[in-house]
Amino acid sequence: MSQRDSYRLYTQFYDVIELLKSSTARPSLVSATIAHCLAIEIGALAHLPACTSLLTAYSRAKYFISALALFDEFCDRDVILWNAMINAAVENKSYNVAMQFFVEMTEVGVAFDSTTLLLIVSALSHMKYLKHGKSFHCLSIKVGMLGDCSLCNALLDMYAKCGDLTSSQSMFTWMDCRDVISWNSMVNGFLYNGHPEKSFWCFREMISLGIRVDSMSLSCAISASAALGELSSGQTIHAWGIKQGYNFDISCSNSLISLYSESGDIEASKSVFKEMVLKDVISWNAMIGGFASNGMILETFDMLYKMQLTGYAQPDVATLFTTISFCAEWMLLREGKTVHGFTIRRQMISDLWVINIMKFNDRRGFTLMKAIH
Repeated sequence: MSQRDSYRLYTQFYDVIELLKSSTARPSLVSATIAHCLAIEIGALAHLPACTSLLTAYSRAKYFISALALFDEFCDRDVILWNAMINAAVENKSYNVAMQFFVEMTEVGVAFDSTTLLLIVSALSHMKYLKHGKSFHCLSIKVGMLGDCSLCNALLDMYAKCGDLTSSQSMFTWMDCRDVISWNSMVNGFLYNGHPEKSFWCFREMISLGIRVDSMSLSCAISASAALGELSSGQTIHAWGIKQGYNFDISCSNSLISLYSESGDIEASKSVFKEMVLKDVISWNAMIGGFASNGMILETFDMLYKMQLTGYAQPDVATLFTTISFCAEWMLLREGKTVHGFTIRRQMISDLWVINIMKFNDRRGFTLMKAIH
């Protein structure tokens, strides 16, 4: 091969690497596929880091099957590639598959690291497998990996999500490397398990210790204020966050909308919603729920109509739950039938939650379930 050809392949290789980085940062099936074709053309798939990046790009583009097919092509897999595949399974909510990969990884003799354990603990927390989570906690101690702060945070979060707050608090107390993620896990853990007063206390403790809170901390504290029915506390956090120069992200803004709506200050909710640059389904549902809870019939259905026009945030089961309950409360038969028709057209009528709420509404005088057996 001439020096010129070698240089051309060298530059093409790093073009592929840069494209893969872009595909990972901004997930797209098109860009991942283009990068894959280029990698095959110049032989870059023999380079494990390039393969790992391509696998991650497919995973984040929600094409788990493509990531799995790519993984199966390789016999010489290092721990980084195994971790990327386990992470792909977790990202795509295939938690049992992630566990299977861990078992297979150990069977073929590849040594796991703290990142592997972190990913498995994350999968277990989603599945609420407390017993298995404790086993991996013991394994982490046995192999001496609890010095990894990220793994400790994952274990702390796993205990909280599995409802074992005693173990979660013990883990938190034992940790020497508490960071904002550790504190957020406790704030969210208390809130998640129905202890908003402890969640709010934990947030205040963060502030008093000078820990730099983030959007997750603010969102949980605002939600705790809403759960406690303390509008003034939520308003204080909102004002404090603005004063401190925080950019309220979607999660924070959604929490603020719910706080103000539940407190009856619908104008404040509308103001927060209007100022949001980016809105997701939860944002729209929060506004629809806010209007509904304050008995604003026209505004509720107007917001539902506008939501359907967005194209990016379409009504989901939570939206239907809110609107059907609203129709039942206000005896809106015509509107209730319209929502029923919507669920049929979108093939959402099979969802157990929707069926149950419709059956409940039927007892309120509706005929929404005539066609459902």
